Amino acid sequence: MNLIISNILTFLFTNAHILTITIIIIIVGAFAGLTKFFLEKEKESTNNNLAKNIFQSIGASILVPLLLNMLSSSLIIYSNEYDKINYFVFAGFCFIAGFYSERFIYSIGQKILKDIEENKKEIKDVKKDIIVTDKNIETLISDELEGEKIDEDNLTTISKSIDDIELTKINGDFVKELIQSLNRKYKYRTIEGLRTELDRTRVSIYAALEGLEKFEIVKRVYLKDKNTYWTLTKKGKSYAKNK
Repeated sequence: MNLIISNILTFLFTNAHILTITIIIIIVGAFAGLTKFFLEKEKESTNNNLAKNIFQSIGASILVPLLLNMLSSSLIIYSNEYDKINYFVFAGFCFIAGFYSERFIYSIGQKILKDIEENKKEIKDVKKDIIVTDKNIETLISDELEGEKIDEDNLTTISKSIDDIELTKINGDFVKELIQSLNRKYKYRTIEGLRTELDRTRVSIYAALEGLEKFEIVKRVYLKDKNTYWTLTKKGKSYAKNK
């Protein structure tokens, strides 16, 4: 029993601020509902109901923290320097919201729906910008792609054949010529395109590219069309420029 009481007291102590805010919302909201009920009763309103007024006012009071959050207010944010007078200010907000519950609930609802629609619009605009940017990038890359027919079905065979080629054979004028070919019109080259231009076998070109890749002079790139392209690295461009 003592343990239960101790846990309850610990909970109340550690959550005292939240409990105070909750109590203010309920009590002040109910009081606002009663006030509105008696004022409307004096006017002999036919649409005056005590339970309806109380629950409606409490509901409006519950929305006050949401309003404060939307306004980026720190009125109910607890800290070591929290001014206790803020509880009375908060109670005043709850009373006003409760007294004008119908208009308050409607206006908050309208604002939230408006914000949601604006956020949806912003998200759509961002998506459109992303799509446009993506298309621009794709167009930019496509302008730099080699406009030759890609035929790399035999890359597996080529890769196996490379084991039979000594790296020492991949040097000299051929390497220089290959690097210069990669440094010309198209930024991204295919093996088939290089083979046509250099009049070499695909095996020798692939082997040379792999050798240059080890020295970080070239690198392979996989674009959206899922084909393999080869391009010069910064190191490779610097090398080509000095040759």
